[in-house]
Amino acid sequence: MAQWVRTIAAAATSPYADSLNPAYGGGGRRVIARGPSLLLCGTTGTGKTHQAYGAIRSLTAAGCAVRWHAVTAADLYGQARPRPGVDVDVEWMLRDITRVPLLLLDGLGAAKSSEWTEEVTFRLLSWRGENHLPTLVTSNLPPVQSAGMPGRREVLRDKVGDRILSRLSGMCTDIEFTGPDRRFQRR
Repeated sequence: MAQWVRTIAAAATSPYADSLNPAYGGGGRRVIARGPSLLLCGTTGTGKTHQAYGAIRSLTAAGCAVRWHAVTAADLYGQARPRPGVDVDVEWMLRDITRVPLLLLDGLGAAKSSEWTEEVTFRLLSWRGENHLPTLVTSNLPPVQSAGMPGRREVLRDKVGDRILSRLSGMCTDIEFTGPDRRFQRR
């Protein structure tokens, strides 16, 4: 995670760096422009979300102005789902979340799958991947079945489909979190 923070911070740009009026002072804090993404996988309670928020805090400590958005996949679908009596411009909302400089998409694969959720997720990740916008994605599921897994364990591919998993593979570096559920250890 520390290397990811350094990479993002190094790619941050100073607004107004090429100002025609240098007498007005410096260009301000560097802003996130683009960079790599991470897929944080591991069982429940291993610290994926905690580490993702820590990475965002580290970017601000590194001198970056960070406009970011954090949302669970289930909440994203809930906010975007059309509801009677609620006038939400889903396209505007999705465009806003898609284009935020840094996105934390938490709990991918935890929500009930449908063609509609797959389309929303695909559009979101496809645009961010094509435009190299840093994205932190967490999931309690491993991306694919591996030889060392016991039995037929559910994997992210089963929940989000091949197209989305392909996008994630192309845009993210996987980081696996292991260990017991830290929430139970606090008692």
